[in-house]
Amino acid sequence: MKRLLASLAAVLVLGAVLVSAPAFLISTDAARARIEAELSAWFGAQVRVGAPPRVAVLPRLSLALDDVSLRGEGWSLTDASLRARLDLSALLGGTTRLASLVIENPQIRIAVPSEARPQAAMAAGRALQRILRHPLTVSNGVLRIGEASDPLLREIALRLASDGDGASVRGAFLFADQRVEASLALADTAVLAGQGAGSVVASLASSLATLRVDAMAGKGGASHLSGSFDLSTSDLRGLLERFGHAPVGDAALGVARVSGTGSASLSALELDTARVELDGNSGEGRLALYDGHEHPRLEGTLAFERLDLSAYLPEVQGVAPDPDAPGPDWHRVPLYRLLSRMDIDLRLSTARLVAGELETGPSAVSLLLRDGDLSVNLSETQVAGGTGTLTVRARPETESGYAASAMLIGEDLALAEVALPEDGPQFAAGRVRVRMDVTARGATLAHLARSYRAAIAADAKDIEIQGGDLDRTMDSLLAGETAQEAGSVSRFDTVAARLELDAEALRVSEFDARTPRHRLVLSGRIARADSGVALRGSVGQRRDDPADATAPPAKTMPVLVRGTLMAPRLLPDMTGLKGPPDR
Repeated sequence: MKRLLASLAAVLVLGAVLVSAPAFLISTDAARARIEAELSAWFGAQVRVGAPPRVAVLPRLSLALDDVSLRGEGWSLTDASLRARLDLSALLGGTTRLASLVIENPQIRIAVPSEARPQAAMAAGRALQRILRHPLTVSNGVLRIGEASDPLLREIALRLASDGDGASVRGAFLFADQRVEASLALADTAVLAGQGAGSVVASLASSLATLRVDAMAGKGGASHLSGSFDLSTSDLRGLLERFGHAPVGDAALGVARVSGTGSASLSALELDTARVELDGNSGEGRLALYDGHEHPRLEGTLAFERLDLSAYLPEVQGVAPDPDAPGPDWHRVPLYRLLSRMDIDLRLSTARLVAGELETGPSAVSLLLRDGDLSVNLSETQVAGGTGTLTVRARPETESGYAASAMLIGEDLALAEVALPEDGPQFAAGRVRVRMDVTARGATLAHLARSYRAAIAADAKDIEIQGGDLDRTMDSLLAGETAQEAGSVSRFDTVAARLELDAEALRVSEFDARTPRHRLVLSGRIARADSGVALRGSVGQRRDDPADATAPPAKTMPVLVRGTLMAPRLLPDMTGLKGPPDR
């Protein structure tokens, strides 16, 4: 009896297939054409089947297709195998309906010109909406972008399921060396076709980084989301390198997080309320990233309680003027190649700005980079008991690659707060006004470090320097005596200096120092390589009567300064000396 029932069931199934799908069994070419037409309408893409279709009745009614290719607007799928389970009840009713679909080993390529992204997104959204009407499984897929031969994603395994008006996608894939777990939940698949509105919850998670999106789609179509976004990584440098954007240098760029609420599309992310965390710094404000036609653009206004740039200073301080000296390769890379990767417009404010041993009060920094033209401005800020401002400009030019300039101004700075090498004299008191103007030309950072010229003007008053009494030393020189044992402090009423600095030397065009009893005037050169001092000038005794301040000194003597910058020695200059000092 059981055998009889089984035979009757098989006959019924076979009969249903013969009645509802005769084209599949009468002509292979006709069946293939019918299948291609049905799948093209179902996927919303042009479908081609390279191998003859195969229909299986047992254990379930199914259709097997090999060498399948799909071509849509801006995307394609090739070399895939499809396994479709057919709905028997639908076939008995004279229609074809898939109970489930499995796509194995698809080679997916996305090649979308930037100007066609909205249209391509809508086309892809409509195709995905159709696909999500039935259960779909993708296994061992590969995704490539543009004409790249290396895949962006490998071992793609996804399971798509419909749930009333909504749908969900879950799975995993390999990105570089990272296994990424992925999930997507849509409240209404109509948003994929730009119709209606609904929530979108998505997440990507790996050991390196995590992305979470909880947003609404609908107002801007399938490519527009409004809601909350959260991207975090334990290694920002490593994440950027895996996307093919290796940052220059070796400075930090470790733990990072960007979160906030705003909107996102295929060409922009705009966070109206953003929080940014990077290498221990945390700021809040507005942040936007746009994918321009030539390069991306970053804009934002962020406020920090404390902004510490110390981790990034070694990259700049280590620039060697010698092109053959060891150092990072990016110092020798054309600057335009480095600065034309992205446009940036950032406005940063902070209650405390820290850069190594330098610490300021409330500060505002603007960074503008457009088409390789860089401008940095630090507005007036409290530093070393006074105020300071800094402007930097580097603009591309045809002949030399880049023309760079910088201006640093410090007003009423407390010298006691200026850090000096521990093994040399230290400032105990005094105030100074200083201005430095720098110019340089070159195609690389190393060229700029070799060609720069700086003009420095400094005027200080009421100065005390620990480590020697210069007045006593000058008394001994003018008296023709052996220099006395140095005291503990040198005091100056005023010091005026005009200097020129380049990669080889510090040239002193004017140095005029006035102590309580003497005036020391010098000019000369200080070598950068060994800090060797070669200065020449005169020591004079100041007159007691202030009314005679402009008169020549009461006593004068030509002098030399030798030794090093940290250990200078004041000596009599015997060149041309014919007699004892004037009495």
